[in-house]
Amino acid sequence: MEVIIDEAHKNNFPVVTHIITFEHARDALKAGTDGLAHMVTDQEVSEEFLDEMELMVEAGIPPAEVIKSATANAAEILGKGDKLGTISMGKLADILVVEGNPLENIQNTQNIYMVIKNGQVLDREELAQKINPPQEAQAIPENEPKTSQKENSMPAPEIDSAVRKQIIAAKELLKKGVNTWDPDLMKKSRDRLLGLMAREKKENLYILYYIAFCDYRLATYYLTLAEMDKAEPYIKEGQDYLKKAMELDPDFGELDAFYAYMLGFEIALNPEKAMSLGFQIYQYFGKAFEKSPENPRVHYLKGVSDLYTPAEYGGGADAAIKTLTKSVDLFEKENIEDPVLPSWGKDEAYTFLAIAYNQKGDKDKAVEFFQKALEVNPEFIMAKDELEKIKK
Repeated sequence: MEVIIDEAHKNNFPVVTHIITFEHARDALKAGTDGLAHMVTDQEVSEEFLDEMELMVEAGIPPAEVIKSATANAAEILGKGDKLGTISMGKLADILVVEGNPLENIQNTQNIYMVIKNGQVLDREELAQKINPPQEAQAIPENEPKTSQKENSMPAPEIDSAVRKQIIAAKELLKKGVNTWDPDLMKKSRDRLLGLMAREKKENLYILYYIAFCDYRLATYYLTLAEMDKAEPYIKEGQDYLKKAMELDPDFGELDAFYAYMLGFEIALNPEKAMSLGFQIYQYFGKAFEKSPENPRVHYLKGVSDLYTPAEYGGGADAAIKTLTKSVDLFEKENIEDPVLPSWGKDEAYTFLAIAYNQKGDKDKAVEFFQKALEVNPEFIMAKDELEKIKK
């Protein structure tokens, strides 16, 4: 076998060996085959070692070479080396992300964290249901507890009336700052909230939320001006306040969505961290949807994130339109009666939905949704300015 494989390699032919048993596989790998076809069925191999990559490591091949065989070499054998096999500029974004280092333990290739096919993050739960359709649900016996409803809003605040008034006043001041795009008003709102937090004897979920909200607004303001040095402290501090808020209310998914979005800001500061931060963003948005699937601000934040994520990484205008459409549908159903609770975002959801349609060249839809945004909030300067640009 070794002579045949050597001769093939001398003539630049890759070799894939058909194997039946564990010993056949071991012999072929030692002889230098580029790949194996038909997995072993030998009874001496337990299920955990039926994976070809594990088998190659068992045969003495270094994990790095095994991974190369399964990716780059396999693509070359199929004549697809120009499109697949490695993560390179111009190639298809087919990526398997795993937890753990497979160079240390090849079994980590089975700890799948994310699957990306041609730039699209696949819904693994949906794929699993297609492969193994769920059985018909059994009725829950009356004596067993039913699943609790997802938390789509913060718990009703039980706070001092004076504190309540100050939170509401700071919230209104921030809204005015956003409407007029005035950073000084945003900072005044933030300062009021910081002073209020300093006077409180214990951490307050709502104060933490709105300080982080101010940081989000100010970071956005300075990033649009490309003033990274001014945006950075708001990004970092906003993340810290969100972490504290998540500790106080770990079930409120809007906090996870906010944190994911703030991590997106961090990419602007450190583009070299885009890959690692991108995985964290995906993870936190996943948590947000799991905890608060009907929260319109979760969908809004994800939609805007999608809009500014390249299509090859699962974003783009089409992805944004899908998520933002869901967001505005949920906003239309939302009824927030307590002014302390988060209620922002409806005007912005319509605005960014319009921007997404405008990117696709559908100006009629863009105008329609900019006008919807101004019906919700006639003072929203962003919607006004964008609508004027289209009309010109």
